[in-house]
Amino acid sequence: MKFRTRLLISFGVVVLIPLLVFGLGIRREMSKRVTAQYKRRVDALVNVISADIARESDRIGARLAALKSSLVADDRFRSWVVRGENRGYVLDYAGDAMRLAGLDFLQIQDDEGRVVSSGHFLHEYDRLGRADLGPDLA
Repeated sequence: MKFRTRLLISFGVVVLIPLLVFGLGIRREMSKRVTAQYKRRVDALVNVISADIARESDRIGARLAALKSSLVADDRFRSWVVRGENRGYVLDYAGDAMRLAGLDFLQIQDDEGRVVSSGHFLHEYDRLGRADLGPDLA
């Protein structure tokens, strides 16, 4: 092997090894930085989504509280609860109340969990439903 060839190979090794070491180090550091940036972005988005859910929950809670107060003041609904009168009015009550309150889903249940009125499915009354789907507004 000629001197030139040996010199070229030795310079190549001397130059390539540090480039390889620095290249791998830079790659590892960039991976750490990109991962950290991604985690910060995900955490920020989780915070935004949590705030949106809390705001929407408060908005729906306020609408349901207003609906509750109007339901307490409704004499025709109370006459059904106390005496069993006006069943047709009670069956249609949730549909109208749902639209007026701006809700997409409304189901009124008695204390046993039986559906009294449903705004989204009109023929769902008298079915036993889950009474633990929403917050307690009592």
